[in-house]
Amino acid sequence: MRQRYQSELKRRISYILSFKSSDPRVKGVCVRDVVLSKDMRFAKVYVSVLDDAKADDALYALDAAEGFIRKNLSSDMPWRFAPNLEFVLYKELDFGNGKN
Repeated sequence: MRQRYQSELKRRISYILSFKSSDPRVKGVCVRDVVLSKDMRFAKVYVSVLDDAKADDALYALDAAEGFIRKNLSSDMPWRFAPNLEFVLYKELDFGNGKN
């Protein structure tokens, strides 16, 4: 069940960043993976950025937009709460061969 929620979170966060966010710093951010904690209250969101020089700005903007993203998630999700989000820059080494 947690696997299904992770993939649903990935899809919905991608949608929010692409279509509901107006911050230009998050344009070009791709959600690569979402890993939920066992109690599903915390989620690590692994993202990649098209321009590596703008990765720090994008992560800062994502951290600032966490409340906005959680608000949009909670209105769409069947859960009683949206998990706290931690945005992490995706690196292939984090997932071995990239096939997680």
